[in-house]
Amino acid sequence: MKYLASILVILTLGVHVLTAALPVDLERRDTIDLSRDILAREKPESLYNRVVSLLTRRETDREATDRLLFNTDIDTFENDRNNQSPNTLDWSSDGCTDAPNSPGGFHFLHSCQRHDFGYRNYKAQQRFTDDNRLMIDDNFKTDMHDECHKYGVFKRDICKTFANSYYDAVRAVGNL
Repeated sequence: MKYLASILVILTLGVHVLTAALPVDLERRDTIDLSRDILAREKPESLYNRVVSLLTRRETDREATDRLLFNTDIDTFENDRNNQSPNTLDWSSDGCTDAPNSPGGFHFLHSCQRHDFGYRNYKAQQRFTDDNRLMIDDNFKTDMHDECHKYGVFKRDICKTFANSYYDAVRAVGNL
């Protein structure tokens, strides 16, 4: 009985997924009826397979890299980095390379680690172009500036001076 309940939940999710994919005009009921008609003709096992496929789709390495690099806050990135999740990506880092990880007491290590993550994985995925390098470098600058915004105005300006210097350095020699 519990399996039947699970299948019903999945089928219900499938109905919502399929209905959401169909054009619905709230002024016209016939489009809603059309979606019900399509669902009525759908075989339960094919609907089930479609829903399971949608729910179990694995994120590609490229998708994971982009999500972690550009769409994840630095704390979540660090958590995933510490857990090496996903383990198919290159999580190695030399910190801020030959520069201090915390210049003037400003904590740039996590920004540098994410920057290394971007370079290493984009290179491994054969998509390290000039445009993508610029996006990774700009994200590095944003991460450092986000760190700077944790401080008051006076310290923030000093922090941003360090951040801009680090950014200028990676723009000048970061791809070597």
